[in-house]
Amino acid sequence: MHQGRTVERTGKIVLLKTDRVLEGTPVEVGDFIYLKQPNGEIEIPKSQIEAIFNTFAETYHYQLQHINLNDQQEQLDLFSWCLQYNQLSLAQQHLLVLQRMQCPPDIMKRLELQIQQEIQVQNQQILNDQNKSQMTGNQATATESLPLALQMELALENLPQAEKDEFFQRVQPILFTNCAQSGCHGSASQNDYHLIRPTPNSRPTYKQQRYNLFNTLKFLKSEDNKEPPFLQKAASAHGPMDQPAFASQGLKKQHELLQSFGQKILAHQATLEKREAQEDQGSDKIEEDHIDQKDEFDPKIFNDRYHSKRRNPLERLLMKRR
Repeated sequence: MHQGRTVERTGKIVLLKTDRVLEGTPVEVGDFIYLKQPNGEIEIPKSQIEAIFNTFAETYHYQLQHINLNDQQEQLDLFSWCLQYNQLSLAQQHLLVLQRMQCPPDIMKRLELQIQQEIQVQNQQILNDQNKSQMTGNQATATESLPLALQMELALENLPQAEKDEFFQRVQPILFTNCAQSGCHGSASQNDYHLIRPTPNSRPTYKQQRYNLFNTLKFLKSEDNKEPPFLQKAASAHGPMDQPAFASQGLKKQHELLQSFGQKILAHQATLEKREAQEDQGSDKIEEDHIDQKDEFDPKIFNDRYHSKRRNPLERLLMKRR
């Protein structure tokens, strides 16, 4: 339990002094705000909080009031902030302002490409929403029919943070340089495996990085004990190339890093599959056992019988959010 006077705060959007935005239910306890979220809570010192708002629109207007509207750099910063939190219409408004301020053409081109990349991600999500079907008994088919945002959350929810960080910081830059730069697997690629690559001198947004990781994981699945496509292609010539992308001696270390990352993902997948198999066996045993009526309301028996862990992906995700 948190010590001190507890006060429920109104609002659900927390703006930090670093301009980062967090969502949740804030509870004030002494010198801290505890932000309740679906997967737990975050402890934030009050000294790090700029303000708390009810809506993102209020948060944006607060930010707008605290910049110099005639300062090109501050307009650029607010454009990037809007884009980071998926506020495309607001970002486009600042793009028009920057155009009127005669922002250099090379910068304008980079900003326009960033907008286009975000629109591409959103369009993909809309397409998946339109094509989704009802959940079926086939778990793989059911997962693929979900909206892209839910597919991503399901794929990444159990992945250790260390593997996520390794992809974002080490693996992704290698892929940008060796696989996405020529267009083979870049943003405009028609290949099944593609990456959303940032424009020069810019960094991918958090959402873009999650999408790239999600798309990579799809090609790191081993079927029939065969090497996953991601590792196969990295070690062989494919597409228009007459030699592997990492054939040169100078890229040996990079290829080894990709191989190491792939093996970690495969080991993680094997652990999850083993755990799910054990949970399924436990659920089957509970269902088959004939338990005396007097034990029916024992909490463990009740939960095992009526709240089995053997759920489809969407049910597991919804249970987490309750």
